[in-house]
Amino acid sequence: MKAVTRNLFREIARTRNRFLSIFTICAIGVGFFSGVRATPSDMTITADNYYDSHDLFDIRVMSTFGLTDGDLQALSEVEGVDHVQASKYTDLTLSYDGRNYNTRIYSIGENDQMNRIDLTGGRMPQAEDECVLNSSKLREGMKIGDKVTLSDSTGAEEFPLKHTEYTIVGTFETPMYISATQRGSTTIGNGSLQAFLYIAESNFTQEPYTEIYVQSDEMKGVQSYSDEYDQLRDRLQDKLEELGKDRSEIRYDEVIGEAEQEISDGEKKLADAKTDGKKELDDAKAQLDEAAQQIADGEKDLEEAKSRIDDGQTQIDEARQTLADAKSEIDSGWAEIEENQQKLDEAEQTLNDSSRQLSDAKKQLDSAKSTLDDSKKQLDDGQAEIDAQRAQLDEGRKQLDEGKQQLTQGQAQYDAGLAEYNSRLGQYEQGMEQYNAGMAAVEQLEALLGSDNAQVVQQKAALAAAKEQLDSGKAQLDAAKIQLDEAKAKLDENSAIIAEKEQQLSDGESQLNAAQEKIDEGRKQYEDGLAQYNENYAKYEDGVRQYNEGYAEFSDGLKQLNDGKNTLRAAEKEYSDGLAEFSAKEQEFQDGKREYEDGVKELEEAKQKYQDGLKEYQEGLETYNSEIADAERKIADAKQQIADAGEAKWYLFTRDDNPGYSEYSSNAERIDRIASIFPVFFMLVAALVCLTTMSRMVEEQRMQIGTLKSLGYPNTVIMRQYMLYAVIAAVSGSLLGALVGMFLFPFIIMFAYGMMYIFTDFYFELSPANIIISAGSMVAAIGLTVFLTARKALRETPAELMRPKAPKAGKRVLLEKIGFVWNRLSFFGKVSGRNLFRYKRRMFMTIIGIAGCTALSLTGFGLKDSISDIVDLQYNDINNYSGYIAYDTDTDDDGIQAIYDALLDYNKDTEYTRALIKQYTLSSDSANVQCYVTAVEDTGIFEDMIDFRDRKSGEKLGFDTAIDGTIATEKLTKLLDVKKGDKVTLRISDGRSCEVTIGAITEHYASHYLYISQEKYAELFGEQPQFNIIYFRNGITADEAQQDAFSEKMLAVDGVLSVQMNAGASSTFSSMLKIMDLVVIVLIVSAGALAFVVLYNLTNVNITERIREIATLKVLGFYDKEVSSYVFRENNILSVMGAVIGLGLGVALCQFIIQTAEIDELMFGRNIHPLSFLWAFVITVAFSLIVNLIMRRDLKKISMVESLKSVE
Repeated sequence: MKAVTRNLFREIARTRNRFLSIFTICAIGVGFFSGVRATPSDMTITADNYYDSHDLFDIRVMSTFGLTDGDLQALSEVEGVDHVQASKYTDLTLSYDGRNYNTRIYSIGENDQMNRIDLTGGRMPQAEDECVLNSSKLREGMKIGDKVTLSDSTGAEEFPLKHTEYTIVGTFETPMYISATQRGSTTIGNGSLQAFLYIAESNFTQEPYTEIYVQSDEMKGVQSYSDEYDQLRDRLQDKLEELGKDRSEIRYDEVIGEAEQEISDGEKKLADAKTDGKKELDDAKAQLDEAAQQIADGEKDLEEAKSRIDDGQTQIDEARQTLADAKSEIDSGWAEIEENQQKLDEAEQTLNDSSRQLSDAKKQLDSAKSTLDDSKKQLDDGQAEIDAQRAQLDEGRKQLDEGKQQLTQGQAQYDAGLAEYNSRLGQYEQGMEQYNAGMAAVEQLEALLGSDNAQVVQQKAALAAAKEQLDSGKAQLDAAKIQLDEAKAKLDENSAIIAEKEQQLSDGESQLNAAQEKIDEGRKQYEDGLAQYNENYAKYEDGVRQYNEGYAEFSDGLKQLNDGKNTLRAAEKEYSDGLAEFSAKEQEFQDGKREYEDGVKELEEAKQKYQDGLKEYQEGLETYNSEIADAERKIADAKQQIADAGEAKWYLFTRDDNPGYSEYSSNAERIDRIASIFPVFFMLVAALVCLTTMSRMVEEQRMQIGTLKSLGYPNTVIMRQYMLYAVIAAVSGSLLGALVGMFLFPFIIMFAYGMMYIFTDFYFELSPANIIISAGSMVAAIGLTVFLTARKALRETPAELMRPKAPKAGKRVLLEKIGFVWNRLSFFGKVSGRNLFRYKRRMFMTIIGIAGCTALSLTGFGLKDSISDIVDLQYNDINNYSGYIAYDTDTDDDGIQAIYDALLDYNKDTEYTRALIKQYTLSSDSANVQCYVTAVEDTGIFEDMIDFRDRKSGEKLGFDTAIDGTIATEKLTKLLDVKKGDKVTLRISDGRSCEVTIGAITEHYASHYLYISQEKYAELFGEQPQFNIIYFRNGITADEAQQDAFSEKMLAVDGVLSVQMNAGASSTFSSMLKIMDLVVIVLIVSAGALAFVVLYNLTNVNITERIREIATLKVLGFYDKEVSSYVFRENNILSVMGAVIGLGLGVALCQFIIQTAEIDELMFGRNIHPLSFLWAFVITVAFSLIVNLIMRRDLKKISMVESLKSVE
């Protein structure tokens, strides 16, 4: 036993890579399985702990007639109700920094224990004009210490609060609104709540409570999202509904009785007010009539005085005007005299200057004429000298041409003599060669015959004669050469002389030309100067003429000036006499006018008193009539309200009616559905690979099993060794994976969902059942495989086990029948093909493992594509508008036109149309969903701004083609579980609803919308829509600065509440979705890690099984590179096959995950990008190549001696 145990641990140490691979696969598979399965439970526990710690209500009670302390007491006495709390709230418009927000204002009391809020900053309100603000609005710039203004946009007569301005003293989060996106609906603005305030209850002017919260300790003791909680809540709700019927009747009697008593009191007060008010008005009217008669008499007297004053004023004005005209004429005359005097002085100065200038000009003209004459003489002398020198040059050029001709003749004679010399020199040299050849022949003959031989003597004599002739010819040639050299020297000397003379002539010619140019230039300057002289002389003569004419005009002007001065002095004397007489008459007139103005002032004061009295009388009359009319109207309205009051009714709301509460439950359920498929698939892949590894291990150790059996070890001991090996690896890996996974994966998923909810404290449940299911499944699967495999081996005899298992017989594979492919394969290619199909089990297990990993990777990338596609599809393809403007519904037609004008001023080609957007609840037999009902003014323009289309077919949709003229978004219909043509219920208000037909279903990814025309809205709601939105398209770019400038321009228009740009919404939405990348990354990393371990494990098993085969190849002389290629070629083929199959499997898995994982407010894209297929394929192939590199080292370590060992 001890030996077997020691052998077990030695086996673990020897095969540590295999052991670690099983350990790792189990850890990854079980960790992912248990972690994702634990996430839904952890999410609900986290939410339930938060609700319990903040004492969130279980049921919320509201009434059409409000709730009283009697209702509060009655609710507290119901069996199963342990806590009750009354509250008041109202929906108002909050204004801050020029922007408006739909806000719900809650009351908060000192003793409130339910729905406790968490302060995230500051403190609770202490004064009536202080408030705490929901912290999510701090993104808009609000901060503690700021003041906000509240207003009622419903037109109610009485404001529901004591103050309209509040100071923010704190920020908070509330358990009533846990969602960051679902804030609830309201009846003001666009129907969607944007902010929450808590103020002291004493601020509210209303007496009845708006709602009462009910809580049960028994329900608090169970989990919020459990079936048990729902059953307890339903039972309590039934009891409260019965109580509501009784309390509603009591409340109805109270309200109607109070109203009828108020009407009776009001009618009595009205009758008394009519009598007293009429008497006071009659007395005031008599006093006013008397004052009016006195004012009429005074006006008549003043009218006669006014006539006399007007006549006197006319005479005074005429006299004043006459004097003023005379004074003006005198002043004008003196001004004219002074102006003319100045002109004469200037003219005299001008004449003197002109005389001086004419004298100077005459001197300059005389000097210029003298200079011109001198220049003319110099030019004539220079031209004569140039002509003489040019004649000399022509004579020299003629002599030079004659010398050139003689030089040419001498050169020709020299060339002819040189040619004859060279010819004779050649003849001489030829003769010398013949002579030398003859002498050589004679010397040879002399050597043979002797010097005395006659033939020798004769030939010597002949050669001597020839030599004498040659020497004579040579002397003549030398003499001729001397003559030729002398002639050549003479020719060269003459040629140099001619060249020198030619250069001198050329230089002379250049000098003459330059001199001629100067002469020509001087002559031109002379002619120009002469022309200038003539022109200036003509000007001089014209100046003399003008001077004479100006002097004559000056003399005439001086005479006229003296005459004008004498005339003005006489006129001044007459003006002084008239002015004295006018002053005396004017004083008399002013005294009379002053008396008249005093009378007018007294009359005006009397009139003012009368007008004040008349105004006071009219105001009193208007007040009397208004108050009487208001009192009568209020009495009539009160009577009508009593008639229209209807029945008092209680409405009960549960936590499920809170959109954030129900949405969180849906998300937890969605994760639970994912956990039922995706982790199971993940774990199956891991378990499958582990099974393959362990079964291969048992097959590999057949000889060891046979040895142990032959040594007498029982089958149970041998079985235990392999069972323990598998169980140790599986249990340790599974436990570690479960412990880590049950904390890691829930944290990551809840952290990702944390962007949508206010939960910050996560709770993790270490569920033994989850550990047992996940780890137990993995351990049981591996243990059962080992048991079955080992039992099969142990049935054989020791002798059979100690022999190697016979290899499978080779046979033709399918590929061999395809000749044009098989014949082109190399030897190793054919061997790999046969091996793949010979070991079919190994092939299928490898393909399945790799396909599973590839499918998981593709699912991760597909989820990322689906999430990222939302922004492009929604905000770039579907939303074709540039943005929309929200404006106050009280804006009149002129205000709307001002908004249109501002849009057209920015871009004259802007398209726009109005719409009403308001949030309502749509109901079907399956679900209740909040959506935005959008009533459109101009459907034609709107269809250009939003691309209504069918997602699957791409068919264009429109209001005209939709059934009943309604278009619903695709995700809305999925949540309601309805299709085209089905009817749903639209809840218009409490107790009022209507049916709507789903006319068409359009592709849409963000939020839920029901689009209708304004005519359809009037049909459903019984009134015309009050538009609050203007959609526009003006071609504005995505530049942030440009959009900010446009928004600022539009917000400056009266009535504009906000401007939302499509590009800005796209950027915001894209940033929000980026948090989902974390979940996708975890998925891809987990799948990649599993892929790597699977590939490594399968490759390791493959090499271990074929170790003798590989060693044999090495013995046969194959290089390491060839052996590696032989083994890894099969791995690469299987990896590619598995990856391709995995891509198809991944598409199906991804589509399932997408449809179950998307949140209610979004619809994920349905397309996987081609690049994602490539990445999933590349990752698998890359891991395969990495594993090949790692295992190459193990191949090199295989000893060739293994192939020589005897196995028998």
